[in-house]
Amino acid sequence: MVKKSKKPIIISAVVVIVLAAVIILAVNFTGKSDTVVGFGGAIGDTFYYIRDGRLYSYNETDGEKQTDKGKISWLTEEEGNIYYGKSDKTYMISQEGGVSSEVTDADLARKVKAKAETDEVSEGIKAKDDGRYNIEIPDGYELEGCMAELDGKIISWVTRYDDNNEKCSYIMVTDEDGTSSVLENYYSRDALYQTHDDCAVYFWAEQDNMMYLYAYLPASGEVRKMSDYTDYGDASDLYGLGTPCVLSYISGDDMYLSNERKSDIVKYTITRDEEGCPVSLEFKSLVYEYAG
Repeated sequence: MVKKSKKPIIISAVVVIVLAAVIILAVNFTGKSDTVVGFGGAIGDTFYYIRDGRLYSYNETDGEKQTDKGKISWLTEEEGNIYYGKSDKTYMISQEGGVSSEVTDADLARKVKAKAETDEVSEGIKAKDDGRYNIEIPDGYELEGCMAELDGKIISWVTRYDDNNEKCSYIMVTDEDGTSSVLENYYSRDALYQTHDDCAVYFWAEQDNMMYLYAYLPASGEVRKMSDYTDYGDASDLYGLGTPCVLSYISGDDMYLSNERKSDIVKYTITRDEEGCPVSLEFKSLVYEYAG
């Protein structure tokens, strides 16, 4: 059942990035204590990511390669280029050359580092007015953060306690008039991790003690089941109940997923319909296999 809202609330731009900060805080693949900001970015068919504090690249032809031997502190993608931080300096991998070079433009360096540290989910949300919104929230729910703005709707993450006093997470959809609806049939007893492309928001939810990846299509209001964690081939630990796949990145029809720590990095193909909307998620390749 979709529950309509009655309670208005003002959302500041700071709240917009709360969820993204959770998603992108990352990844301790080897079990070491250091963490870094930024999961990955892609140039063409090459995916760049941080693992064990080092920069790696992956494509189907060359497999995984270490791209930089320095200690990498953050990574982000901006206008088709990859930027990353090392020893208090900023480096760029351009979409033309694919070779690392130091960024000497101080303003650009500050900009891309700030983006990596805050993960600006949707420029569209922040650019409207002064970044504040009158959004109605149903009684009993608490707003955790905004995820994306698609097809004139703001997609948010809300929580409430169930009859067993367990905190559950839900998707909330807000129309242009500020009216909100909660997708009550889809919930997680963990934080609601997600990613999105131009036509769908992807999120994990529980059904019959199984975790499934869903795609919500704002244009039609449809929710499509994409996959469950048993479809992951060699990555059976990628998502079990209570061990969320917190990191994800989409590049075209490719989706990269990983757990928070001690996990494989896996590449999937998004199958789409005639309108370009997602239909299913299929295992494509193992980018990195955790040896623990």
